[in-house]
Amino acid sequence: TMRERSVNCEVVRHSRGNVFIAGLGLGMICHPIAAKPEVESILIIERNPNVIKLVAKTLPKKVRVIQEDIFEFKPVGMTFDTIYFDIWSYITLDNLPVMGKLHRRFRKYLAPGGWIDSWCRDRLKRERRRELAEEKERAMWGF
Repeated sequence: TMRERSVNCEVVRHSRGNVFIAGLGLGMICHPIAAKPEVESILIIERNPNVIKLVAKTLPKKVRVIQEDIFEFKPVGMTFDTIYFDIWSYITLDNLPVMGKLHRRFRKYLAPGGWIDSWCRDRLKRERRRELAEEKERAMWGF
């Protein structure tokens, strides 16, 4: 969908070198990332074998998919220039703690000068700051 494309433009723009993506989905972001000459490889971790079976045949040659849960996967000896987490079916503030946990855990696999992010994380952080400001204002006024 157009919405899916627009919220994933940033990962496509930042992708270079060896790319790591958690969550295959429909594989839509893989195609523009793989088309970039500065992208050498894309490793995707997807836990659902049915998703892999549905999408694997459509993926570019630069893409390798491993069936595993991102919370169990350990990329021992690997580093990535781009790391992106896209494992959520919907966007909610409840995702922020998990995003933070994944970023902290996988940052050690990020190459110097690399880029790491999660689907809609900036939007959720802005929303959370707005909520906190509103709570502070309500407390100041006593309601």
